[in-house]
Amino acid sequence: MKDSRRDKMTIDDRYEHNDAVWHTEVNTNIQSKQVDDVEADVQDDIETLDELHGPRSWLHPAIASAIFCFFPTGIIAVIQARKAMNAYDSGDLHAWVRYTARARVLVFLTCFLGLIVYGAIIGVIHAITNTGNG
Repeated sequence: MKDSRRDKMTIDDRYEHNDAVWHTEVNTNIQSKQVDDVEADVQDDIETLDELHGPRSWLHPAIASAIFCFFPTGIIAVIQARKAMNAYDSGDLHAWVRYTARARVLVFLTCFLGLIVYGAIIGVIHAITNTGNG
């Protein structure tokens, strides 16, 4: 009789364990469903924004700064802007953000360096033309 009672307790313990596992699996399934819903909402928002105005591309400002400002950093800005566009097209939004930020910084750096170089050239030309007259 003692053995059957022990077997009954073991069956009850198994039932409680299975019930706890089932509740855990249900909670996990509910949480994963909620995460999937949020991810779907975020993806819908991104697609809506893209339909409105598309992603911000720094390719044209990078090309312009490479041509008109300072060629060495301008070329690097063009490369980073192109990588950003490729990352966006492949759906890698983290890489897109990273490359877009790099391209933006390089465009502004290129413009700044271009102003310094052009200022230096104008200063040298001004100094050369004024030393011959004075």
